[in-house]
Amino acid sequence: MPEGWFLQGSSPFALTIAPEGNDTHPDNFIGKLVVMLFSKDAKQKLPQGDPVDVGGNKGVVSHNGDGVATLSYEDGEGHFVQVQSPEVLGWTNEQLARFAEGVTVTADAQKTRG
Repeated sequence: MPEGWFLQGSSPFALTIAPEGNDTHPDNFIGKLVVMLFSKDAKQKLPQGDPVDVGGNKGVVSHNGDGVATLSYEDGEGHFVQVQSPEVLGWTNEQLARFAEGVTVTADAQKTRG
């Protein structure tokens, strides 16, 4: 977890980590580090992006121009996972991938819609 950040919320749909002092609702993902599964409506395949290794699994990081880096990867159990990171955090693609290596998808995790 980044220094000065805290676990703000956890639900079957998302894990939200926010900077200290952020008191917005955990489902408001702006400026936060968020871990979730790919949506039920999304293709379950990796999008285009910069290739990275996530604990021996293939991943890609995309930068969409709005200050968010999104790491997408398939974990060793076949789950397609996304980690959204605000670029203001200053992490490189490799640091984002290293963070994701500590993510474990539990049996309680659920995919969103849309």
